[in-house]
Amino acid sequence: MPEREKPIRDIRFFERAADGSQDGELLSDYLGKVYPLVEPREAVALGVRYALRLAERGFRTRGYDHLYVALSPTLPAGEVRAAVERIEPWMQIVEVGVPLDTWPRETVEAQDRCLLRAATLALEHLSALQECDAGVLPEVEAELAERGTAVEITRLVKETAAGTLRVTYQVLPYGTPSPVFVEYHEHATGRSGKVEAMRVQDSEDVFPLIATAGISRGMVTLKPRASFRANLTTRNYKTPIQIPLSRVLGDPA
Repeated sequence: MPEREKPIRDIRFFERAADGSQDGELLSDYLGKVYPLVEPREAVALGVRYALRLAERGFRTRGYDHLYVALSPTLPAGEVRAAVERIEPWMQIVEVGVPLDTWPRETVEAQDRCLLRAATLALEHLSALQECDAGVLPEVEAELAERGTAVEITRLVKETAAGTLRVTYQVLPYGTPSPVFVEYHEHATGRSGKVEAMRVQDSEDVFPLIATAGISRGMVTLKPRASFRANLTTRNYKTPIQIPLSRVLGDPA
């Protein structure tokens, strides 16, 4: 039976040793020593951002939902080698050749572009092996390379007869509060508006914190998940989150 398709959840970056001493090992070290990073936290956020945006755009993998990309200084530039074995069935490990003399060292933006390229090569390779549609990969890669941290991930969309409510958020490096936005389009009048509703301590907090959305009596209400596990996160916030619709639409106070 073929493995079922899944939305990708996370992409993480690793590195192989420059002397080839890790050849044959499944996992290698986290990125940052062989390939120095200007901002290590952004490399982590970038992987999450790329995975979530791909999932939102409908990209699907077969069997795995975590991708571990290991940059290798010993493979030729752009060469891709997927591990035959898996440590866990939900993950794939792929090596991508990135010569050390081509690794950008000056800016976060240049490093992000290099990492995005490596992740795209890895996903295209796996998609070809598994006969999955990889058509959206170049488009999403280009979007993230151009817009960086400004890319917004859709948490949920609520359609009603009166209008469309959309909640989005940005994935910023750990330690930098990530903004959450509320956008509303009113069908009858054609009016639209968007505001930053709040900032979360970590972008992952959005999932338990905002499970449902609704509008009643001129108030947008975002409700959290109701579970013990979710409460471990949501107890750090005032819930439910409420924003006057007039504020979203920019009506005069």
